[in-house]
Amino acid sequence: MKNDRITGYSARAFIAFYEMVNALYEETKNGELACLASELSPYIFQGAISADPADFIDYEKWLRECADASGQEDAATGYEAAKTFLAYFQENYGFAFGDSLQTMSFERYQAFFDSVDPSPFLNNPDV
Repeated sequence: MKNDRITGYSARAFIAFYEMVNALYEETKNGELACLASELSPYIFQGAISADPADFIDYEKWLRECADASGQEDAATGYEAAKTFLAYFQENYGFAFGDSLQTMSFERYQAFFDSVDPSPFLNNPDV
């Protein structure tokens, strides 16, 4: 996916979102989370921020809306965008996450946000 506007913040927030969804799948083995994690994965295709480019575009749209509303580019804003994304997928695409999201929390998201490295996706002409 060619995207000249990927910033360190948007890449970090998105990768943290992927890591959280993947961790929730590993804990619950929910098939819907497995499907979503495979779509979100930034590690499947070299030079792509997500396996399904539309997922990054959608997440980034909500991330920008949340950042504009809060005036912040931080983990809390990334987490709000993640919740918006998941709610949208449940309501519009029929994803059945059920109780699998019960252990999702801002603290878990922030731990991923603080630990991920977005640098492979920055200044990469293929992304």
